[in-house]
Formats: sequence, structure tokens, C-alpha cells
Amino acid sequence: MDCSKRRAAALGDLPVDPLVEILCRVPAKSVCRFKCVSKAWRDLIADPHHRKKLPQAMQGLFCVTPDESSKAYSFSFIDLAARSVPLDIDPSFSFLTELPGIQALEYSITSSLAYIVCNPTTKEWEAVPPCSSHSPTLLTCTYLAFDPAVSSHFNLVQFQVETHEEFLSVHAYSSETGTWSDNQIDEQGEEGQLEGWHMVRFNLADPSPRCPFINGFLNLLVWDDDEMKIVALDVQGKSRRMIPVPHKVDTHEGKYKLSIWALQDYDTKEWVLKHNVEM
Repeated sequence: MDCSKRRAAALGDLPVDPLVEILCRVPAKSVCRFKCVSKAWRDLIADPHHRKKLPQAMQGLFCVTPDESSKAYSFSFIDLAARSVPLDIDPSFSFLTELPGIQALEYSITSSLAYIVCNPTTKEWEAVPPCSSHSPTLLTCTYLAFDPAVSSHFNLVQFQVETHEEFLSVHAYSSETGTWSDNQIDEQGEEGQLEGWHMVRFNLADPSPRCPFINGFLNLLVWDDDEMKIVALDVQGKSRRMIPVPHKVDTHEGKYKLSIWALQDYDTKEWVLKHNVEM
């Protein structure tokens, strides 16, 4: 047996639990590189059961920027995980969003929105039919949910603000079934911080289609009575948790301050201040 085969055999003989304990003490960049060691290591690191223990690379940044002219704030999400791949697609298409492995495009059919989800690597694509709405719609926001480490199927979650209603309507598309479902928001199951999140008073702070999909949840930045929060939603559009955002942007003696916070613990909603720079 040559040297490379002996090393591969030794790695394969390591028990899973001690190996995960070792990896959880290694920097996130190194863990990402270890996915290239072998298919077994790639699957081990990508396994949802182990991912919470392992160090995670930064997924993206929610940016809050003050606008002096309007005395308001602008919001955006910068995706640090996505990787752009050249596509032979008409640039006039409206790109809905991009997640690792696939991209979604939006287009109109007889005043209805329809979608195309494509894999830039394999050049495969799937047409998604329009979501039928029974009422006039004032605003539509659609988000792509996809994690190749969990499933090859994707979901679209669409929120519609209906002109004559006070509630958001929620619609979800599954590529596994090929159909849209109209989901009734379960008011009985939404209590405390989650109660009434879907009221119109809950304004999307960033209505753009770029939304982080992490650990099976879409994370939307919203306003709630002048307080900014993150709502975590599953692929059916049902709210699972509400995470307050640390602070608004403020000024001190006419100078702006750049603060970078990291969500340290998703379950306890603990934020940690990483950097604080006066500008």
C-alpha cells in the first residue's frame, strides 16, 4: 500500500465524533478547505447534524445606511457566500437571487410573475408557473430557498400585500411537488414576539429579493413599530423566531460610526460586537 492510500485509510478509520470535535476547533476557512480532502470529509462537514458544531464562514452582511437628505435609512444585504458564474442568458431578465449552485430569474406573463431557476454549471433549468392570486396585489416579494447539502429540491416563498387586506398572504412553491400552495398563517401558533408579524405595520426594511437562507430558514429584515428585527421563516413561509437587531445607525458630534455585529448564537439570539470604528 503506497503512502497516499495509507493516509486515506487512516482518515477513514477515525471515529466521527472525535473528528467533529477536532474540526470544531479549526478556523472556518480551514474547514472549508477540508471538504476537498475526500467525498467522505465533504459529506461529514456538510451534514446538517454536524454543521452547527463546526465553525461557520460569514454568510453575509445586513447593511443599514443613513440618508441625510430624507432623514431615513437605506437597507441592503451583501451575500458573501454566493459565487457568480457566467450565464448565456439575456441580461434584460430580472435576476431574483443567487444561491450556491443555482440562480433564479423573474419575468412577466400576462401581468403575472413567473420564474426560471437554473443551474449555471450543468446549464439545466426549470420553469416555475405563476402563483395564482385571487385578489389585487399591491406588492409582491419572492425569495429563493435552496441548500444543496440538504436536498436537490428548491423552494420559492412569496409574500403578497393585497390592496384591500391588512395581512400578508403567503405562497410557497416546491420543486419536489411542482405546485404552489396557499398557506394560511396560523395565528393560534404565533404568540409573543411572533404574534401579528405579518400585519402591514411590519414593513420589509429591504424589499429586494436578496435574502440569506441559513440552516433552513429565510431571514428577512423588517420594521416593527420603529424597531428593526430579523424574522426567520421556514420554506412554507411560517415564522419560527424573531431576532432584534442590536442598534440603529447614529451619529456622535457629526461623525458617523461603523459598527459590525455578528449573530453569535442563532437560538439565544446573542449578538457580539466585532468592530466599532468612528468615521
